[in-house]
Amino acid sequence: LTDSLTTPIISSATAVSSTRINVFWNQNPPNENVLNYDLRVTANGNSNIISNISFLSYGVTNLNPNTSY
Repeated sequence: LTDSLTTPIISSATAVSSTRINVFWNQNPPNENVLNYDLRVTANGNSNIISNISFLSYGVTNLNPNTSY
């Protein structure tokens, strides 16, 4: 049996350098028993999914400077 889960809400994304951002999100609702998250990073129409994140934050690295994500 698989229940439908609610998408977490991103609480902040902070640029650490020109090639890295730290993304933080909240579990929504707080009582869901979620073990891992997937994070989708999209730029210029291309998406990359980072899977199996077990925390409520992630440092996205190797980003291209002067690119909107």
